[in-house]
Amino acid sequence: MNKLSTASVATSRSQQDYKLPGGNGHLPGSMRLHHLCMVASHNSGCAKQYGWIYAQQRVTIEQQFMNCGARHFKIPLHWYTPSKQCCCCCSSDKQPFIAIAHEGNGHSNCSVSVLCRGIRAPQRAEVLFSELGVLAATHPKEIMVLMIEDFLYNYTGESNGTQNYTKEKVIDEIDQLLESTGLKQRAFRWSDPRVIPKLEDLRHGQNVIIFTDVEDVAKNPKISNYIYYGYKYTAMTDWTQSALVYDNERHLAEGRGTYDKSGNIIEPLFLFNMNPEASLRFFPYCSFINSYSEVKKRYHYIKKLYNKRPNLISSDYLDQGNIRGFVDEINEDTVDELNIRDDIDFIESHYRKIE
Repeated sequence: MNKLSTASVATSRSQQDYKLPGGNGHLPGSMRLHHLCMVASHNSGCAKQYGWIYAQQRVTIEQQFMNCGARHFKIPLHWYTPSKQCCCCCSSDKQPFIAIAHEGNGHSNCSVSVLCRGIRAPQRAEVLFSELGVLAATHPKEIMVLMIEDFLYNYTGESNGTQNYTKEKVIDEIDQLLESTGLKQRAFRWSDPRVIPKLEDLRHGQNVIIFTDVEDVAKNPKISNYIYYGYKYTAMTDWTQSALVYDNERHLAEGRGTYDKSGNIIEPLFLFNMNPEASLRFFPYCSFINSYSEVKKRYHYIKKLYNKRPNLISSDYLDQGNIRGFVDEINEDTVDELNIRDDIDFIESHYRKIE
């Protein structure tokens, strides 16, 4: 894997201080993380720009970040071993690598994703993770979240060429992927998970929170100091509901969040509110589903239902609609509502005009 070039992330101070659409780098550092709202990109790497025909996004991760306001990126990882017939973008040694794929079977060697990409091999994860690493280093005040959907740890076998991989080998591969792309270096180290950090706590070179959906991965001592079990800190609203019909039950998806001994939900760090999955079948309606008015309606419904601000507004095709506009507005409203203020020098440094 290629090491992240420091030259590629060089940027001026004025660029760092610029208020980006959907961004949080301009918000007061004393704001607590669980009060922050972010645009969340669903299956960020499954985009048309990356060669996907059946896609969840249209534009690159950089464009999702810069133009669509995305700060949370959910990326599914699979093993892929090129077949002897493969001749596109794969090395000649035919060794397994970590790929971006989207399918429910981790033993499938990305067969469904190859079809979704027009009979083309999946992309190497290091390519897209490097994009995230560069963005994190270039915009150190912007808090980002990476959610790894892991089809690696429990899916080694002959079908994808990893039959000789031990659990520790898998952990090593994940660790190497994150280190070589600069994400491990930018990962937030949570010294005391009982304390909800302030934004300023993440603005000292640790502006990426990394989650995994496999608890055993997060518990591994080699990476447990910078990768956390996502469902311990995140609760998800019902993502199966349509854009117009809401679930009337006060229900959080089973197992997604932290429960006390009586089985009651403990307030999660993040409440994950997901717009209905769109993909191709809903594409004509994405501009409506992701519109400012629909997102606002859904946000306030969920806030009233769960008595908590939704933190992550996730959707397909982020370049459609205006989720970022609503996120900008709700973050400013939250700052005013909670009277969150920093010292005047800090505020002026983040709002000063670009020369």
